[in-house]
Amino acid sequence: MQYEYPPILFPNQSWLNQYSSQDAKKWFEYYISKIPERLQVLHEHINATPGYETWKLGFESSTVNAIEQWFIEHVEMRDKTKEEIERDRDRIPDKLKNAVPVETTTLSNKTYSLIVDLSMYYGEYLRHEDPRLKWVLRKKGKREFFYQNPVIVGTGLLALDPRHIMTVIAFKISDNEYKAGGLIELKDRWIRNLWLEKNQPLEGLEKRLK
Repeated sequence: MQYEYPPILFPNQSWLNQYSSQDAKKWFEYYISKIPERLQVLHEHINATPGYETWKLGFESSTVNAIEQWFIEHVEMRDKTKEEIERDRDRIPDKLKNAVPVETTTLSNKTYSLIVDLSMYYGEYLRHEDPRLKWVLRKKGKREFFYQNPVIVGTGLLALDPRHIMTVIAFKISDNEYKAGGLIELKDRWIRNLWLEKNQPLEGLEKRLK
């Protein structure tokens, strides 16, 4: 019987911005509770791919590199609907409408679901490498990009949103601009940065993704 991947939905940022603190807390608790199940789903989905039948879920460097290569091979795009294109065009300031092109494609719904699964994996990978790190709900800064998102933190001022990282990687893969090896390199840099206090210099923050 052919394996069928069960997707997971993640609220878009406009919804998260409108959540009450209580609803956001419930969403975060649900997200954390789903991590073991979604990692198992990811494991089974990767194993259903020819050439990856023996891949085992884990956090060794070879395992991380393999899952990264698998993702590179499985990012999918779709055409935007007319409504999506018009909505994106309406967001452009009038004086820039003739200068800024509107993208007509975006990541597929399945790819967005895989991003959620892979972000859970990457967050757990970071915590495996440094058990002092933890998942928290980003509560401050309503105008902040990561507001009310699950993020990884240490005791420093910075927080890492694994889903944002995976989304950026997915778009770079679709543009043939992503180079394998970034997940481990980012881990090495981010684990240091998550403990930085005020006025301490950042260490090449997200350099590989720019």
